[in-house]
Amino acid sequence: LMASLIVGPIRETSLLARQAATVDALSGGRLTLGLGVGARLDDYEATGTPFAGRGERAAAQLAELRRIWGGATLTGTDTATGPGPGPIGPPPVRAGGPEVLLGGYVPAVADRIAAHADGFMAPGGAEPATIAVLWQLVRQKWSDAGRGGMPRFVGGSYFALGPAADAAADAYISAYYGYDPAVASKRRATLPTTPEAVAATIRRAGDLGCDELILRPVEADPAMLEELAALLG
Repeated sequence: LMASLIVGPIRETSLLARQAATVDALSGGRLTLGLGVGARLDDYEATGTPFAGRGERAAAQLAELRRIWGGATLTGTDTATGPGPGPIGPPPVRAGGPEVLLGGYVPAVADRIAAHADGFMAPGGAEPATIAVLWQLVRQKWSDAGRGGMPRFVGGSYFALGPAADAAADAYISAYYGYDPAVASKRRATLPTTPEAVAATIRRAGDLGCDELILRPVEADPAMLEELAALLG
């Protein structure tokens, strides 16, 4: 059960912590919480949140999420006017909170993962070379921080299949990334629209070392998923 990706800095931290812990508890500990800072100014304007400094706020939010999931309590004591001391939301199933994966394109993501998260979630549509460099940095920062084992690496890619695959891909990219034509062009260039291209994307994810690859259809038509199922056998 995976959220990919929630823009953390536009959300109030204690509410996000309670929501995540509640879903985690209801699902028996199956939640993986994907978080990122987002690149869309309108997301921040819509919520009245400053766009500048969002990376620093994301780092502070991660630390606060872990503190809350670790059993931090409310500080109020006047039960006549407000809540008294108590936990913030239900206790998560896993000690320390649900699994957290961070996405993004900048080196600071690696530092945040090493300090507070469980792994890296590659944003859908990113260039493989960019992801390869960032993944190497994530592993290095993880080791430098003295953390054991390996961070989890979840890759992602949009895809389109079927007789109208290219048209569907064009429409999706235009609708989702049209705010920035340069970004839209890059995302469209990496979007596979043939069985051969999808298969190559899957192989490339394996070569990069992904533990899991999320393939995201560009439209809701179940036929596209049936095309993918046939390809995967």
